[in-house]
Amino acid sequence: MKRTSPKIGGYGALLAAALLLAGPAQAELTMTQRATLIEPRAVKLRMLLLQQKTSPPAIEKDADEALQRAEEFWRSGQSFQALVALGVLQKYAPMAELPFIKVQLLLAAIAQNERNNELTSHHRAWAQALVKAINTSGNGTSEQSAYRLVLANELAGWVLAQSDTHTLVGQQTLEKNGRKYTVVQLKSTDGTSRRVYFEVMNKPAVPRKSAAPAAPRAPQTLHTAPLGSLASTAPR
Repeated sequence: MKRTSPKIGGYGALLAAALLLAGPAQAELTMTQRATLIEPRAVKLRMLLLQQKTSPPAIEKDADEALQRAEEFWRSGQSFQALVALGVLQKYAPMAELPFIKVQLLLAAIAQNERNNELTSHHRAWAQALVKAINTSGNGTSEQSAYRLVLANELAGWVLAQSDTHTLVGQQTLEKNGRKYTVVQLKSTDGTSRRVYFEVMNKPAVPRKSAAPAAPRAPQTLHTAPLGSLASTAPR
Protein backbone atom coordinates (compact mmCIF):
# COMPACT_ATOMS: atom_id res chain seq x y z
CA MET A 1 0.00 0.00 0.00
CA LYS A 2 1.31 3.41 -0.94
CA ARG A 3 2.04 5.66 2.01
CA THR A 4 0.53 9.12 1.95
CA SER A 5 0.46 12.02 4.33
CA PRO A 6 -1.58 15.21 4.35
CA LYS A 7 1.66 17.03 5.18
CA ILE A 8 3.70 15.90 2.19
CA GLY A 9 1.23 14.21 -0.11
CA GLY A 10 1.53 17.03 -2.65
CA TYR A 11 5.31 17.26 -2.44
CA GLY A 12 5.95 15.83 -5.91
CA ALA A 13 3.43 18.14 -7.58
CA LEU A 14 4.74 21.05 -5.54
CA LEU A 15 8.26 20.36 -6.72
CA ALA A 16 7.18 20.10 -10.34
CA ALA A 17 5.56 23.53 -10.07
CA ALA A 18 8.64 24.99 -8.39
CA LEU A 19 11.20 23.82 -10.93
CA LEU A 20 12.34 26.75 -13.06
CA LEU A 21 13.19 24.71 -16.11
CA ALA A 22 12.12 21.25 -17.20
CA GLY A 23 13.41 18.33 -19.22
CA PRO A 24 16.87 18.04 -20.84
CA ALA A 25 17.55 21.77 -20.63
CA GLN A 26 17.50 21.65 -16.84
CA ALA A 27 19.61 18.51 -16.68
CA GLU A 28 22.33 20.34 -18.61
CA LEU A 29 22.58 23.15 -16.07
CA THR A 30 25.45 23.14 -13.60
CA MET A 31 24.69 23.40 -9.90
CA THR A 32 25.90 27.00 -9.88
CA GLN A 33 23.62 27.87 -12.81
CA ARG A 34 20.65 26.29 -11.06
CA ALA A 35 21.41 28.17 -7.86
CA THR A 36 21.69 31.46 -9.77
CA LEU A 37 18.22 30.93 -11.26
CA ILE A 38 16.77 30.05 -7.88
CA GLU A 39 18.48 32.83 -5.92
CA PRO A 40 15.85 35.60 -6.44
CA ARG A 41 13.16 33.27 -5.12
CA ALA A 42 15.39 32.19 -2.23
CA VAL A 43 16.06 35.82 -1.30
CA LYS A 44 12.34 36.59 -1.32
CA LEU A 45 11.37 33.64 0.86
CA ARG A 46 14.17 34.39 3.35
CA MET A 47 12.99 37.98 3.75
CA LEU A 48 9.37 36.88 4.07
CA LEU A 49 10.37 35.09 7.27
CA LEU A 50 10.82 38.53 8.84
CA GLN A 51 7.24 39.43 7.91
CA GLN A 52 5.68 36.42 9.60
CA LYS A 53 3.44 36.95 12.61
CA THR A 54 5.63 34.35 14.31
CA SER A 55 8.75 35.90 15.82
CA PRO A 56 12.19 34.98 14.38
CA PRO A 57 13.20 33.09 17.58
CA ALA A 58 9.98 31.05 17.36
CA ILE A 59 10.64 30.29 13.67
CA GLU A 60 14.16 29.18 14.57
CA LYS A 61 12.75 26.89 17.26
CA ASP A 62 10.24 25.38 14.81
CA ALA A 63 12.98 24.75 12.23
CA ASP A 64 15.48 23.34 14.71
CA GLU A 65 12.96 20.98 16.32
CA ALA A 66 11.62 19.75 12.96
CA LEU A 67 15.16 19.25 11.66
CA GLN A 68 16.22 17.33 14.77
CA ARG A 69 13.25 14.95 14.48
CA ALA A 70 13.80 14.53 10.73
CA GLU A 71 17.51 13.76 11.17
CA GLU A 72 16.71 11.12 13.78
CA PHE A 73 14.25 9.42 11.42
CA TRP A 74 16.68 9.65 8.49
CA ARG A 75 19.57 8.13 10.44
CA SER A 76 17.32 5.19 11.38
CA GLY A 77 16.42 4.64 7.73
CA GLN A 78 12.91 6.14 7.92
CA SER A 79 13.06 8.61 5.04
CA PHE A 80 9.29 8.94 4.74
CA GLN A 81 8.91 9.84 8.41
CA ALA A 82 11.74 12.33 8.02
CA LEU A 83 9.74 14.10 5.29
CA VAL A 84 6.65 14.09 7.51
CA ALA A 85 8.68 15.70 10.30
CA LEU A 86 9.81 18.47 7.94
CA GLY A 87 6.27 18.91 6.65
CA VAL A 88 5.34 21.06 9.65
CA LEU A 89 7.55 23.80 8.21
CA GLN A 90 5.32 24.23 5.18
CA LYS A 91 3.51 27.02 7.03
CA TYR A 92 6.55 29.11 6.07
CA ALA A 93 7.03 27.95 2.46
CA PRO A 94 6.33 24.95 0.22
CA MET A 95 8.43 21.87 0.98
CA ALA A 96 10.39 22.26 -2.27
CA GLU A 97 11.30 25.86 -1.37
CA LEU A 98 11.82 25.86 2.40
CA PRO A 99 14.26 28.75 3.10
CA PHE A 100 16.43 26.85 5.58
CA ILE A 101 19.89 25.71 4.42
CA LYS A 102 20.19 22.67 6.68
CA VAL A 103 16.68 21.53 5.76
CA GLN A 104 17.49 21.72 2.05
CA LEU A 105 20.73 19.77 2.60
CA LEU A 106 18.84 17.07 4.48
CA LEU A 107 16.20 16.89 1.73
CA ALA A 108 19.04 16.47 -0.78
CA ALA A 109 20.51 13.64 1.30
CA ILE A 110 17.11 11.92 1.52
CA ALA A 111 16.61 12.26 -2.25
CA GLN A 112 20.10 10.91 -2.92
CA ASN A 113 19.40 7.92 -0.68
CA GLU A 114 16.27 7.29 -2.76
CA ARG A 115 18.38 7.57 -5.95
CA ASN A 116 16.32 10.51 -7.17
CA ASN A 117 18.92 12.58 -9.02
CA GLU A 118 16.57 15.39 -10.00
CA LEU A 119 15.35 15.95 -6.45
CA THR A 120 18.92 15.75 -5.16
CA SER A 121 20.07 18.43 -7.60
CA HIS A 122 17.04 20.59 -6.85
CA HIS A 123 17.60 20.65 -3.10
CA ARG A 124 21.36 21.10 -3.39
CA ALA A 125 20.77 24.05 -5.71
CA TRP A 126 18.34 25.55 -3.20
CA ALA A 127 20.87 25.18 -0.40
CA GLN A 128 23.50 26.85 -2.58
CA ALA A 129 21.09 29.65 -3.51
CA LEU A 130 20.35 30.33 0.17
CA VAL A 131 24.09 30.47 0.89
CA LYS A 132 24.57 32.86 -2.04
CA ALA A 133 21.78 35.06 -0.68
CA ILE A 134 23.80 35.42 2.53
CA ASN A 135 27.08 35.93 0.67
CA THR A 136 25.68 38.82 -1.37
CA SER A 137 24.69 40.70 1.80
CA GLY A 138 28.33 41.62 2.52
CA ASN A 139 31.80 40.10 2.34
CA GLY A 140 32.13 38.94 5.93
CA THR A 141 35.60 40.43 6.49
CA SER A 142 34.66 42.95 9.20
CA GLU A 143 31.83 44.26 11.34
CA GLN A 144 31.01 46.88 8.71
CA SER A 145 30.68 44.28 5.95
CA ALA A 146 29.32 41.37 8.01
CA TYR A 147 27.09 38.83 6.34
CA ARG A 148 23.46 39.50 7.28
CA LEU A 149 21.42 36.61 8.63
CA VAL A 150 17.63 36.52 8.69
CA LEU A 151 17.68 33.90 11.46
CA ALA A 152 20.53 33.16 13.85
CA ASN A 153 20.46 29.45 12.98
CA GLU A 154 21.32 30.25 9.35
CA LEU A 155 24.92 30.43 10.54
CA ALA A 156 25.02 26.68 11.22
CA GLY A 157 23.67 26.01 7.73
CA TRP A 158 26.19 28.37 6.14
CA VAL A 159 29.08 26.67 7.96
CA LEU A 160 27.79 23.20 7.04
CA ALA A 161 27.65 24.25 3.38
CA GLN A 162 31.38 25.09 3.55
CA SER A 163 32.35 21.72 5.07
CA ASP A 164 33.77 20.29 1.83
CA THR A 165 36.50 22.93 1.76
CA HIS A 166 36.61 24.46 5.26
CA THR A 167 36.57 23.31 8.88
CA LEU A 168 35.15 25.36 11.73
CA VAL A 169 37.93 25.87 14.30
CA GLY A 170 36.45 28.63 16.46
CA GLN A 171 33.47 30.85 17.11
CA GLN A 172 32.89 33.89 19.30
CA THR A 173 30.37 36.65 19.90
CA LEU A 174 31.38 40.28 20.15
CA GLU A 175 29.53 43.55 20.67
CA LYS A 176 30.57 46.83 19.09
CA ASN A 177 28.71 50.14 19.05
CA GLY A 178 25.65 48.45 20.49
CA ARG A 179 25.50 45.78 17.77
CA LYS A 180 26.21 42.07 18.23
CA TYR A 181 28.25 40.00 15.81
CA THR A 182 29.21 36.35 15.59
CA VAL A 183 32.73 35.69 14.30
CA VAL A 184 33.72 32.24 13.07
CA GLN A 185 37.25 31.02 12.37
CA LEU A 186 37.51 28.72 9.36
CA LYS A 187 40.46 26.67 8.18
CA SER A 188 40.58 25.68 4.52
CA THR A 189 41.90 22.43 3.10
CA ASP A 190 45.05 24.25 1.95
CA GLY A 191 45.80 25.23 5.55
CA THR A 192 44.87 28.93 5.37
CA SER A 193 42.55 30.46 7.96
CA ARG A 194 40.07 33.29 7.86
CA ARG A 195 37.64 35.07 10.16
CA VAL A 196 34.09 35.61 8.96
CA TYR A 197 31.68 38.11 10.54
CA PHE A 198 27.90 37.67 10.77
CA GLU A 199 25.08 39.84 12.08
CA VAL A 200 21.45 38.89 12.57
CA MET A 201 19.03 41.37 11.00
CA ASN A 202 16.49 43.10 13.18
CA LYS A 203 12.88 42.33 12.42
CA PRO A 204 11.49 45.35 10.52
CA ALA A 205 8.91 47.32 12.38
CA VAL A 206 5.33 47.02 11.18
CA PRO A 207 4.29 50.41 9.74
CA ARG A 208 1.66 52.10 11.82
CA LYS A 209 -1.63 52.97 10.21
CA SER A 210 -2.14 56.67 9.73
CA ALA A 211 -4.86 58.11 11.87
CA ALA A 212 -8.02 59.06 10.00
CA PRO A 213 -8.44 62.82 9.59
CA ALA A 214 -10.68 64.30 12.23
CA ALA A 215 -14.16 65.37 11.18
CA PRO A 216 -14.74 69.15 11.00
CA ARG A 217 -15.88 70.52 14.32
CA ALA A 218 -18.09 73.50 15.05
CA PRO A 219 -16.24 76.68 16.05
CA GLN A 220 -15.62 76.82 19.78
CA THR A 221 -14.55 79.57 22.12
CA LEU A 222 -10.83 79.28 22.79
CA HIS A 223 -9.92 79.19 26.46
CA THR A 224 -6.29 79.77 27.27
CA ALA A 225 -4.54 77.87 30.05
CA PRO A 226 -1.58 78.82 32.21
CA LEU A 227 1.84 77.71 30.91
CA GLY A 228 2.80 74.24 32.10
CA SER A 229 -0.77 73.11 32.77
CA LEU A 230 -1.00 71.11 29.56
CA ALA A 231 0.68 67.64 29.60
CA SER A 232 2.72 66.68 26.55
CA THR A 233 2.86 63.15 25.16
CA ALA A 234 6.26 61.82 24.14
CA PRO A 235 6.36 60.01 20.82
CA ARG A 236 6.58 56.21 21.08
